[in-house]
Amino acid sequence: VSVNICAFNSARYIVETLHSVFGQTFQDFEVVVVDDGSTDGTPELIERHFPDPRVTIVRQHHGTLRVARPVALSHSTGRYVAFLDSDDLWMPEKLARQIAAAARAPDDGLIFCDCELINGAGAPLGLFSERFGRPSAQLRGASGYAELLRRGNLIGSPTPLARADAL
Repeated sequence: VSVNICAFNSARYIVETLHSVFGQTFQDFEVVVVDDGSTDGTPELIERHFPDPRVTIVRQHHGTLRVARPVALSHSTGRYVAFLDSDDLWMPEKLARQIAAAARAPDDGLIFCDCELINGAGAPLGLFSERFGRPSAQLRGASGYAELLRRGNLIGSPTPLARADAL
């Protein structure tokens, strides 16, 4: 799994975010962090706290998430790509459960789940599905993409796991 994290001035949360990655029960991953022109020492903080060879930091001038996401993908080598924002956290079994789901449905290009929303102090605010709704939707086949567009956002940003060849 290639874990893609795009960071811009993320020093406040990035260490905790990466601890949630390295705390996964599934450990066959690489982490690709695109530092999008941070001025707060984000990449140096990552290097100090995570001197792991599985971590790649790509530094670039600030170009926004629209530019950083494709850069992260271009440096990813995993069969699957998981997306994690620099201020989000994963539960310890997130990757293991999604890899198991992917094994059960090898033709599916995207696997996602619900997530708990938290505030800046880490206090729970409820489930994503409770806040934004998760109506039953037919997401298989050619109509899946159109259904996502029609219904609006029903995928929390830290939850997708996608087959790299589907991206």
